[in-house]
Amino acid sequence: MGADARNDIQWRKNWIARLTEAEQYYANYMKDPAPYSLVYSTDLRQDNINYQAETLDISGVTVYLILNNRSWFAIPANVINQIWQGLAATGRTKDWGLNWPAKSVSTGSAFVDQNGKFNVSVELLNDKKNVIGKQNVALSYRWWRGIYQDSGALVITPVEDSAINVTFSGVKADDITDRLNINIAGIDGVNAQTVAQNKRISIMPIDEYTKNDIVYKIGDKGPAGGIVFHDRGISINGWRYVEVAPKESEKKLSWYDAISYCQNLNIGGYTDWHLPDYSELNFMYQNLKTKGLGGFSDNWYWSSWELGANDSWRQRFSDGHQSNFSKSTTSSVRSVRAF
Repeated sequence: MGADARNDIQWRKNWIARLTEAEQYYANYMKDPAPYSLVYSTDLRQDNINYQAETLDISGVTVYLILNNRSWFAIPANVINQIWQGLAATGRTKDWGLNWPAKSVSTGSAFVDQNGKFNVSVELLNDKKNVIGKQNVALSYRWWRGIYQDSGALVITPVEDSAINVTFSGVKADDITDRLNINIAGIDGVNAQTVAQNKRISIMPIDEYTKNDIVYKIGDKGPAGGIVFHDRGISINGWRYVEVAPKESEKKLSWYDAISYCQNLNIGGYTDWHLPDYSELNFMYQNLKTKGLGGFSDNWYWSSWELGANDSWRQRFSDGHQSNFSKSTTSSVRSVRAF
């Protein structure tokens, strides 16, 4: 009896040591940000001329923080889950009081949501390489972890990448030359090139980042045979454009049926269709309907945006008016997909 108890106690100690090592591995792996690209646009334009001060604002710059490799998060999750499976196979977790990885053995909580930000220094240079404008912006990153209670498995999910618009205020008119350039001068107070090497951040203009993209224009035929109605200018999380399904797919349905219809649609072999949200619906109206594209009627069209248990949002394509209506009301449905 004593030998069995001592063996069981030692077995538990061995597992706690192994779990502690796993938690330390996770902490070391996750202490630095994932590999990102810092991408910036250069579509400069002038705003707000101050004739007395002889200055103006220059806008049109957007800085994007884009996750390069989502599978980066899968590596530590797979390690933790393999160890958890071994622990579960002992059949002793309940007796040992080990609810791992939901509850840490070495800290208060080893597997927590994490967030942070990069403080980025953005410069505007003239063709003499003089800095004539400078702004500091913060680009946030975050990931959250989930533990499935039925299996104990750890899942790490990065949050949508961030972007921020930059305006250089009060630029002296006399300093502006025919050619202006954007420069990422530093990140977190450190020279950008040094940070790029140490923190695995790739820094590039948007033209370089998108040079291998297939370029679509609003109104072009999309890969699934629909019509492109939105271009956000850069591919983030695997999509840049949104296309609307062809006119032949349009139906008049209640909101409940509209959700199911879009989810089960197969056009051109593509099955990733969805009911448009209210902003996508408005893009469809502004970029296609008002230009006579897409074969839209003047009817009301459903969006996926819910307003409580009974109502959802829809838009009238005769004039662009949006309003909430009962989900049981029949309205036109045109599904969309991002690519």
